[in-house]
Amino acid sequence: MSGLWCPDEVWVVGDEEIVCTYTCNKTFGKCAEDFCVEGAEIVEASGKLKVEGKCVKVLGGKGRGELRLKPVLDEVKVNGYVIKVKRLKIIPIVRKAWLKAPTEVTLRFEGSPGKVGFSGFIYGNPVSGEVEVPGEVSFEVIPVSPGGHLELSVYPHPQVILDLPPPQPPVESLELLGDPLLGLPLKVMVKGRPKSEFKVKVYGTEAKGKTDEEGKGMVTVIPKEKDKKAVVIIGEYSKTFEVPEPKEPIRLKSASISGSELVLEISSVKDFFAKVIVTGIVKLQKDIALKKGENEVRIRLEELPPFTKRVILGVRVRVGEYEESTEVEGELSGVAKVVLFDGKRLWVYSTVPSSLGMFELREGVNVIEPPLRALRPLIKAPCPGPGAMDLVLAIACGKCVKVFSDGKDLGSVCLDEEIVAIDVDGERVLASGKTSSLLLTDPRKPAKVLPVGAVQNALGEDCMILCSPGKCHCYSLTGKKLWDLPIGADKLEEFYILKDGKLYMIEGKWVRFIDEVDDFSSYGGELAILKGKTVTIGNKSFEVDGNKIELGKDFLVTYGGEFISIYSKDGKLLYRKKERARSVKVIDSKILVSTDKETTLYEPVYETFEEPLIKLEEIPSELRNERAFRFITMHYESVIAYKDCFLSSHLPLDLVETLELCKLSASQPEYSEVFENPDLIDDLPSLKKYLSVMRIAEKGGMLGRLAKDISSKALPLKDLKLYKALKKAEEVLNDSLPTLKDLNESLSSIREALDEIGEIEEGDLWRRVSEIENVGELSDLLLKENMGLDELAIKVSREIRNPEHLLRKAEEAIRLLERSKELLVEGR
Repeated sequence: MSGLWCPDEVWVVGDEEIVCTYTCNKTFGKCAEDFCVEGAEIVEASGKLKVEGKCVKVLGGKGRGELRLKPVLDEVKVNGYVIKVKRLKIIPIVRKAWLKAPTEVTLRFEGSPGKVGFSGFIYGNPVSGEVEVPGEVSFEVIPVSPGGHLELSVYPHPQVILDLPPPQPPVESLELLGDPLLGLPLKVMVKGRPKSEFKVKVYGTEAKGKTDEEGKGMVTVIPKEKDKKAVVIIGEYSKTFEVPEPKEPIRLKSASISGSELVLEISSVKDFFAKVIVTGIVKLQKDIALKKGENEVRIRLEELPPFTKRVILGVRVRVGEYEESTEVEGELSGVAKVVLFDGKRLWVYSTVPSSLGMFELREGVNVIEPPLRALRPLIKAPCPGPGAMDLVLAIACGKCVKVFSDGKDLGSVCLDEEIVAIDVDGERVLASGKTSSLLLTDPRKPAKVLPVGAVQNALGEDCMILCSPGKCHCYSLTGKKLWDLPIGADKLEEFYILKDGKLYMIEGKWVRFIDEVDDFSSYGGELAILKGKTVTIGNKSFEVDGNKIELGKDFLVTYGGEFISIYSKDGKLLYRKKERARSVKVIDSKILVSTDKETTLYEPVYETFEEPLIKLEEIPSELRNERAFRFITMHYESVIAYKDCFLSSHLPLDLVETLELCKLSASQPEYSEVFENPDLIDDLPSLKKYLSVMRIAEKGGMLGRLAKDISSKALPLKDLKLYKALKKAEEVLNDSLPTLKDLNESLSSIREALDEIGEIEEGDLWRRVSEIENVGELSDLLLKENMGLDELAIKVSREIRNPEHLLRKAEEAIRLLERSKELLVEGR
């Protein structure tokens, strides 16, 4: 198309210009006539167009041209064209721009009425829409770079580019309001874009918050990790800050078990309340208070095991969400103590009722027969037996007999035939083959061989009984036959004989039929009979699993099948060992078992739960009785504390008196001379009354607690000091020429002793208390005297402290000493 072209309508934004174009394809001549412009200023003409005043000259020839006009009126006339000019003004309104954070931008459109469409970018964010002019439209954008501008294509207008205020960082500062400590709440202050949601990432955790109108916001975080950086995020903007590394609020420096207590060494950066959590055999949660600095925390463990046990406990100490943990291994004291084991019974003191499964422990003294845990081999010989034992152990080894003493092999003595029967009495050994026997009166000397055999034998004090299948004979120890019995023996024990299923008792030179039995055994005159599977001991019967029996001091052993079984004498199965035995002998509490290949001497091992505190052999023989064991068990802590005094130097006093004197000697060394010379007690009224009252301690329970209370109030006793002062005064007064110095010193020592005695009362309530036998009598006394237990303890302790006749002696001594002083001064 040739000629001049101008738009019919234009939208002008700001100082924008109208552009008209000229095109001509003629080589000669013009494609348009010269023209003038109305309603606009000519800015510039180029190419084939040339400005001449307010008109434009068109140059001839082929070419192009461009006319740029600045509209002045709403209509512009150019060479017959009437261009309608519509004006448009775009005003961006931004209160404050935030980098990478939500920013509100309002576009206000002003100018000629009409509808315009637009699309483009605001702070790099794509936008589009249409708006009626005049009008405005708002957008929330997130500036992506520090610079700011607006690029819009407004239809039908070309692109518009405007400058916008540069966006500011939305995060200004971060402040920690306190010292950061792991696991404990920490307040964090953020300053930045007002009314904005923000996120803080610090110390391995994060929190969300919102700023107020002033741009301030606060969150609480709980530090989980050690770090030196914090990040604050608003929108897509993030800023990193340097922060101090958090500290541990506490340090669990050590943990140990002491008795029934858990001991913790904890350092703390400030005062805290902490929680201790214990896991394992003992479970516990306890709140504790920690002071700033070093703390030793002792926690009494509960739900303790019955007896001391080596345990591993998990220990956690928690402050807030911070926790330190460790494992502690040690000996945990139980609620009960095995005080002593007398070979058969355990003497146990328990502070609270407790259960051992098969045993229920009550509070205080418990006497229980412990279960049999194992059989411990003491001596093992490669001999098929049989064997017997008293002071020495003798075991048949084919044609020989091996002899042991105190576990040592003394050697062997042999016959020309296999030994089938053996017995021991003291150190004497009788071993028999079917045609001959040998007698050892001393296992270290040669044996005497007798030309008489036996299938069963027994060695008595004055008689050897040798039994063939048909007859039994009694021989002297020199080998002389003394008398015969009319029957033989399948089994011979003490004065009982079993022959062909019939049990007889030896009565002198005769036998008396007792019963038909399958087997029997006797020990110390006590008889056990087996019929079928039933054993009868005295008036008690029970079922067993063997077909042969052996009775001992404390238990019954059955054998003859696959097992050796041990029963109590009332029928309780104590232990079972899988072993086929040819013969069994029970010697006191030891068991001699012979098999086809070997003979073993076993010692029963009892379940004592823990090592007894006091060994039986430590207790003087005169104290080995029920009453003493009960007292020692009840007062085991004191007995252990004063063991050397109480057990090895037992005084000819009551048990309680001895123990109390031991305590007194330990707490006040001057009383040790009373311990060494008990006759002094008669001269010391307070001590004599004190020891007398303390006898109620042996009763235990409420009486024991009363004794303990009186003891704490009555001690320390001071009459010994007064007694010594009076003795010294007696010496001074008996001196024919006493000095003034001696008289003054004697007076001073008496008065000093009197001052130390303390508050006293007269009365015989102490005597009535010392005679109480049970709680009922104590209740009667309290009712009669109309007083409580504590009041009774106070009154009795004051009466105990009253040294009575020593006070009267002191009064007389002071009078005599004062008179002697007067006479001495007058004589000068």
